[in-house]
Amino acid sequence: MLIRVGSRGSRLALTQAELAASRLRGEGVEIALVPITTAGDRDRSKPFGEIGERGVFVKELEEALLDARIDVAVHSAKDMTSTDTSGLIVGAYLVRDDPRDALCGADAVRPGMRIGTASARRRAQLLAREPTLSIEPLRGNVDTRLRKRGERGLDAIVLAACGLERLGLGGEIGYRFPPGELLPEAAQGALALQVRAGEAEVVARADDRRHAADGARRRRERRVARTALGKRPCCTRGRPARGRSGVVRVLVTRAAAQAQPFVDALRAAGVEPVLCPLIEIESIGDDPIDVRGYDWVIVTSANGADELARRRLGDLPRVAAIGDTTAAALRRHGLRVDFVPTLATQEGLVGELPRPVGRALFVGAEGARPVIATELPADFRAVYRTRALRPDRPPAADVAVLASPSAARAFESLGLRIPVVSIGPQTTTAARARGLDVVAEAARPDVDAVVAAVLGSAR
Repeated sequence: MLIRVGSRGSRLALTQAELAASRLRGEGVEIALVPITTAGDRDRSKPFGEIGERGVFVKELEEALLDARIDVAVHSAKDMTSTDTSGLIVGAYLVRDDPRDALCGADAVRPGMRIGTASARRRAQLLAREPTLSIEPLRGNVDTRLRKRGERGLDAIVLAACGLERLGLGGEIGYRFPPGELLPEAAQGALALQVRAGEAEVVARADDRRHAADGARRRRERRVARTALGKRPCCTRGRPARGRSGVVRVLVTRAAAQAQPFVDALRAAGVEPVLCPLIEIESIGDDPIDVRGYDWVIVTSANGADELARRRLGDLPRVAAIGDTTAAALRRHGLRVDFVPTLATQEGLVGELPRPVGRALFVGAEGARPVIATELPADFRAVYRTRALRPDRPPAADVAVLASPSAARAFESLGLRIPVVSIGPQTTTAARARGLDVVAEAARPDVDAVVAAVLGSAR
């Protein structure tokens, strides 16, 4: 009997597949390992949520099962979605290894450290524990991330303890986070053997019934991920008070020309928006933006996208957008977007942009952070500026939404003592540096995620 075992192609994935194969082997049973490249391995031009409907490290393996190209798919159970795919079941779980997250490069988290991780879950919990940390994006397989820690001078990185141990790299671990400090991903540490419905007997010998309680625990964790955590904001630290009517009043500080979609979304969610623009956008001249001779044009805001579309001279090379909102603004103008990093920051874009970069043009705001310009490097063209507005009498509200560091600066000058929701990490850093009470940070810099953060902070 031949059992074809499908796995991702990384060293860790193949090591895990061999663990499963060793449990499946027996008299008259042959094992063939079948490496499969998944969307999460292949496509680095979009955020995970845009690559596919199912888990980005799972979909192709499941399709191979359904097409009968493999008989068993070996997954890190944490990579699986919280709902099962029709026609497939998890026929066996191997004994669970250490589910904890591990700190590599240091034996403790200390103020001001630079820590590498691309996980929004880890980032949110680390910053909630120690807001002075600098969390930097770090993608790649385990060996690559360990190497990049030294190359980039990071103080530490965070990885799953089980993966390090399976690769014989347990000596890299300086500290194992108790779940009460850093909650692991649902089912982390477990290996799931997925088969077609009705074919559980193929993997029956690998399922250790002595650990049935562990399997039940993993299933409960997946249900919790689906029902309790799936739509929560990335990080919530407090709760704003409600107005007398019981409805949360939200101060919308975006420039008036950009505020309407957010105002409409807040009203649809049963929240009372209070429009109070604290900045306005001003173009810097009308000179053409010459993109000829560049390999990449990098855009970091919807305002930059508008200016590029209005003033572009020459055919566009490849275009990188810092996040979904910027990408959507470019596409509204009929411009192609070739790359969007998984972490919507300048550091995320620099860390993930495919190499070699060649010659790049960074189109942004006057006074923009210089990370892209200095670290890629890239030529910088300031195409617009923000100008602070100061209302004579700021309206009353229960919570304010800040969509940029410049909005944080303008809000601080008002002297209001109300909590704020931030659109992303750079705005959070700017707001906290000015002593503002950031109670939530959106998981993504788009309207839906910011509304979710507002609603989550008000629960």
